[in-house]
Amino acid sequence: MLHVIDKQNENPITHQNMKKRKRIVLLTLLSVFCISAFAQMEVSKPDRLKPKIGIRAGFNLSNFVEQEDDGINSSSYDLLPGFHAGIFVEIPLGERFAFEPSIMISRKGFQISGEWTDSIGQFHEFYEAHTLYYLDIPLPFIVSQEFGIVKIFGGAGPYLGFGIGGNKYDQDKINGVKTETDDKIAWGSKDPDDYRNLDWGLTFNAGVEIKSFQVSFAYELGFANISEETGNGLTINNKVARFSVAYKFGKIE
Repeated sequence: MLHVIDKQNENPITHQNMKKRKRIVLLTLLSVFCISAFAQMEVSKPDRLKPKIGIRAGFNLSNFVEQEDDGINSSSYDLLPGFHAGIFVEIPLGERFAFEPSIMISRKGFQISGEWTDSIGQFHEFYEAHTLYYLDIPLPFIVSQEFGIVKIFGGAGPYLGFGIGGNKYDQDKINGVKTETDDKIAWGSKDPDDYRNLDWGLTFNAGVEIKSFQVSFAYELGFANISEETGNGLTINNKVARFSVAYKFGKIE
């Protein structure tokens, strides 16, 4: 389903939206506090079993799964390049198992382009992209196996996401004459909002660690319907592939 963008209907910031943003800020601060607390706990354990804090950043490829009762609308959508960056804590649960909560900023969304000729012979070219910024909290459980200085790991778990910003860009060319709009995403659950704030689903990851450095791949499968509209059974779910590099602080034996 091609989204229609109308700059004149851009939703102003309401008192309710301000409350939602305050909750997100408080949640962010609480998450950072918890991560810092985990990093300082269990001081009596051996170094290899102490929690370690790290930083992670990388490249996203995201898309929407958009469907209605009569079929899938997103089959022509293209992957949208993006990024992610944040901090994580590795909390050992044994020699090979760990819990690894993290908090990060992640860019998701979709893009679509195409061309056609209308009934009066005008040639149209269009491009549309919805870019959504999320505060994501992945909560995977990790299993690993060491081979000398190399560690192979993989894991899975839930994630939570909170929409904090974004924009929707639309460009149309008619016989070479370009018109475009670029509006902010309106978060909420009522018309004329664009998307619901809350996202959640499952995250899967795998990678290689050498001493303090990691290279990994993760896939996020969104289960939450982020569509503000619900007519005709409309649902929109995020799906994101993440390619990351990370550095883990602390002693790694």
